[in-house]
Amino acid sequence: MISDGALWLEIVQDCILSVHTYDEATAEKMLSKIYDVYSPLFLQL
Repeated sequence: MISDGALWLEIVQDCILSVHTYDEATAEKMLSKIYDVYSPLFLQL
């Protein structure tokens, strides 16, 4: 069961924004967010 719907929607929004990201700083921020925030959500499934 999905416990935090707002955070899952944030994942979708970040995915859309990051598809054409060519700025290294933005890519690094996204990578950090994936490891720190989004990965644990997937592990909870």
